[in-house]
Amino acid sequence: MATYPDLKDEQGWLKYCFGENSLAQPHVPLLTLMIQLDEVAIIRLLKLHIKWIQSPSTDWSSLRLQWLFALLVCLDLPIDASMQAELFQLQKSCKTVRATSESLDDDILAGINIVITVLEKVFNQREV
Repeated sequence: MATYPDLKDEQGWLKYCFGENSLAQPHVPLLTLMIQLDEVAIIRLLKLHIKWIQSPSTDWSSLRLQWLFALLVCLDLPIDASMQAELFQLQKSCKTVRATSESLDDDILAGINIVITVLEKVFNQREV
């Protein structure tokens, strides 16, 4: 059984997911980890990831997109209004980055498009 940070430890999760400089190895969201997380943990982590991507200094890496995708796939339906609002913010951030970034490579843009598609098709996040 893998060990991971306490759900209230935001910095611990940031280091767990993405590493810290070259000292700590990042963790890929493997199935062995994801099946250990209950719905409360999935929601908490997804909210943290949404918060982190709203930072202007966010590094849009394939690992970040893997975490977003894994958490979205594990999110149980139906979701409440609060989570709908969070997902709307995620979609907005993804679309803003896609429209304004000229330096992202094609693989990252494809990953962003996949996240947007999941949000639109699975969670009915459509712009009005």
